[in-house]
Amino acid sequence: IKGVSAKVVTAITEAVASKSACRDIAKFLQDHGLPAIHAARFYQQWGEETVAVLKESPWVIAIELPL
Repeated sequence: IKGVSAKVVTAITEAVASKSACRDIAKFLQDHGLPAIHAARFYQQWGEETVAVLKESPWVIAIELPL
């Protein structure tokens, strides 16, 4: 896009990818009866691997979420 630097394009691309990953995590949590509000927190910790981490080691939810 004319007038948009490569740095801005990279930042926008990363932001869109992050939002998409958070939506996927939120859907995974909701599908398993958990509040989607924790999606961003899990994303910060495990990034795009969050769903894989939770599938492989679901007990980390109990460790990470306060009672």
